[in-house]
Amino acid sequence: DQAAALSARLFGKAFPAPRAACSQSPDCSANGPQARATVPGIPEARGLNPSLLAQLLIPLIRGTGDIPAELRDGRLRAEMDLLRRLSRPRLEVISPNIVPRTPTFCPGCPHRDSSSTLLELRRNLKDPQYMRRVHNRGPVDLVAHGDTGCYTMLMFPPTEQLMHNYSGMGLGGGTGSGIDPFITNKQIVFMGDGTFFHSGQIAISNAIKANQDITFIILENKTTAMTGHQEHPGTELDVLGNRSYIQDIESIVRAMAGTSPLTVEKLSPANREKYRATLERTILRDGVKVIIADKECGITYYRRQAREERRLAREHGGFVPRKTYMNITPEVCENCLECTGATACPGLTVIDTDYGRKIDTDLTWCVNDGACERVRVSNEYGTSVKPCPSFEQVTVIRSRRKRYSLPKMDLDKLPDPVPVHEMGRPGSTWRVHMAGVGGMGIGVVAAILVRAGHKQGYRVVFSDKKGLAIRNGGVYSQIAWVNDRGDDASPGCEQLYPITGLIPHGRADLLLGVDILEAARAIDPREQFRVATPERTAAVLNLHKQPTVATLLGRQDFDPEKLRDEILQHCHPDRSYAKNLSELCEQRLGSKQFVNIMMLGVAYQLGLIPVSASAIGWAIRDTIRRDQRKNIKAFNIGRKLALEPRALPKKPEPLTWQQLLTNKSRVLRKTSWTGKLAAERFEKLVTAAIRNMPDLPERSKYDLALRIYDLMQYEDHHFARRYIELVRKVYQSDSGLRHFAATHAAIWGLAKVMLIKDEPYVAYLLTRYEKKQRDIAKYGVDEANGDRIVYRHHTRPEFSFGKRRIRFNITTTDWMLKIVRRMKWWRRLPGWHAREVAFRDWYIRLLDRIDLQNDYDRAVRILRSADEVCGYREVRYPKMDRVRAAVEAELGSLGRRSS
Repeated sequence: DQAAALSARLFGKAFPAPRAACSQSPDCSANGPQARATVPGIPEARGLNPSLLAQLLIPLIRGTGDIPAELRDGRLRAEMDLLRRLSRPRLEVISPNIVPRTPTFCPGCPHRDSSSTLLELRRNLKDPQYMRRVHNRGPVDLVAHGDTGCYTMLMFPPTEQLMHNYSGMGLGGGTGSGIDPFITNKQIVFMGDGTFFHSGQIAISNAIKANQDITFIILENKTTAMTGHQEHPGTELDVLGNRSYIQDIESIVRAMAGTSPLTVEKLSPANREKYRATLERTILRDGVKVIIADKECGITYYRRQAREERRLAREHGGFVPRKTYMNITPEVCENCLECTGATACPGLTVIDTDYGRKIDTDLTWCVNDGACERVRVSNEYGTSVKPCPSFEQVTVIRSRRKRYSLPKMDLDKLPDPVPVHEMGRPGSTWRVHMAGVGGMGIGVVAAILVRAGHKQGYRVVFSDKKGLAIRNGGVYSQIAWVNDRGDDASPGCEQLYPITGLIPHGRADLLLGVDILEAARAIDPREQFRVATPERTAAVLNLHKQPTVATLLGRQDFDPEKLRDEILQHCHPDRSYAKNLSELCEQRLGSKQFVNIMMLGVAYQLGLIPVSASAIGWAIRDTIRRDQRKNIKAFNIGRKLALEPRALPKKPEPLTWQQLLTNKSRVLRKTSWTGKLAAERFEKLVTAAIRNMPDLPERSKYDLALRIYDLMQYEDHHFARRYIELVRKVYQSDSGLRHFAATHAAIWGLAKVMLIKDEPYVAYLLTRYEKKQRDIAKYGVDEANGDRIVYRHHTRPEFSFGKRRIRFNITTTDWMLKIVRRMKWWRRLPGWHAREVAFRDWYIRLLDRIDLQNDYDRAVRILRSADEVCGYREVRYPKMDRVRAAVEAELGSLGRRSS
């Protein structure tokens, strides 16, 4: 019984099964129920939802004439109607917003360095011109094999071309050996260090013996990471934590060579240039080659780093004196997606700005390993070029403990909630489905609710999915509480009611959506869950957008607001709550990691979790050992937000062109000794432009005012006036009946081609006042508290002198860039960004070639063509060529039809 009690507390299920008999209390009759009776019914099987059985068995029962009619109708009919409603045909698409979420490598994973380098190299090896120029040979197409390990993520975008087949652990090498006699392609085989010791070394030995042409890439991260960081012969500690002998992979492989000319290389994939050169040289050799990519698992490395930061915080009274982050400046980002296309790192996220969609780092997920900044691009214009200068490292230096910006909220005076769900009757059941992405704390909340249920006296059963938890995969937990005794029963008198850890269709009492996309999946009839019904299910939803890999790659997208509306159609309208709580957590508590506890507080205060405050408070303290104070605060803030949704208001942003005008005028006056004159010129330009184009939609007026400001900063007020004249030229031929779509396209397109992101302008964007204020808010820098922020910008400036180009791969500081931002006279040098200037002039000439009166849609399409041009230099040039060719072809075909 003691073992059963302990296992029930830890895992939610008693094991071994407790004894069925118990002594009867004085209030029980001799024929009363035993304390723990045997539960009748179909045994529970994980993955087999009871509703699936019901869909098969109910028609069978209702069609059996030997069963009395009263047992064949009533509840069975109602249950079948519910299942039909929730299980619409699987081919029916409930919403295009519910997109797949494929897994990827963890933030900081060393395999990301290897894969992004190999993606670029694979393209180069297939390029006939590159191979003829560099290696004087024809193109080479790689065939790639892999098996079970963290590198299995290579099967999924964006690295699917690096793993053409999947087999059991250690069998990737065998697959390569089996194919080798029948193909002439160069082959690569991935394996981890755990796989090498498991069985991979046998494949290497066989390939050496058979004199095959295979490159084995051993990803040595010093653990068996995929299955939970188990030890292997190459680790120092054994399974019991004792020190043991270490077997070195490089020594073993070299010993296997025997008399063969085996090539063995060992280096870190983080050194991208050296790693790429080694890969290229080694893969193109004949015979068996082994490359050992030596870099520690990101999880173990950053866990150790987190322990060190906690030690430093204890030494300094609760703060870390110095911490460095990877940052992206959205103004500099061109949304070319080269960084996401090569890494798909969950530490990157998508944000919407006044200049469209951009990439940014996610403060909670990013671990500053630099893989995104190390991405290089090769195409017809260049080889291994740095695609973007928007990356920088931000170091926050503190001299005292951080002050959190929380207003007075009276968190100690919160009223007890009124429970929505009655649990006093024997057999009463409460069920919750929690949905999220690995790293959001679904498992933590599940552990809290399991403990709280036991503390309240309920029987608890649950089911989890954690398989790809920290690899950007969806996770869920389903928990059921059942009251076996009832509130009035005597101690020891209870009956076990049939219950399963899998929630039958439509029987969830609460849907807790820490991730909005995974919450929507819980009500999608194409999925196995289908947990919600409007009559029963309440929903607490987090509207934060955690992008999928496909979103980062620009292939698919989803709208949290639309998903919210979809979910609420399937839930109780008066018992639901939806808000971007992740954003509040990061702003007020420094991390999105507290959102799970904050949502728990919201659900509790709304009366949706039927336990006492003492039970859930004890469960939080018993489950979470670190940062208890912050977690309790997050829980109580959630309770407060349930009572007062506006308790933590967001800082207002300018929404109208008048508000923007006031905001930017203040910035100009504050940041320059000539700011007053610049502000007056800016105000005159904007007000005159709006006066001359009065019928523009409000959003277009806002966009116009913002771009006038930026063009003044780029050059001067004369340059901005030229922009206004060009926009007005389109406006005069445009029509309100078309909502001035052409003018709006010109506002965006002209600014895009005129704001050439050359060295002075990028230097300005990296050091401007608005950017620093945003970073101060993002990283919680309190200058009044002694904090300061230091930048190291990963730029690569280029200078052209005629046909000669000089490019510097340097790390710059703010004082350097503040000098460069004043060098606008560089734009008068011959050949300065000549391609971008030529494209700008060509686009401006298009204004005289389009016909808004007779072919409006075509004209708008041409004006929007500049949107397709993004990136810097070698990334940008092919896109400019394609757009220009496509537009000229379209205008040429129009001219031919006219003639």
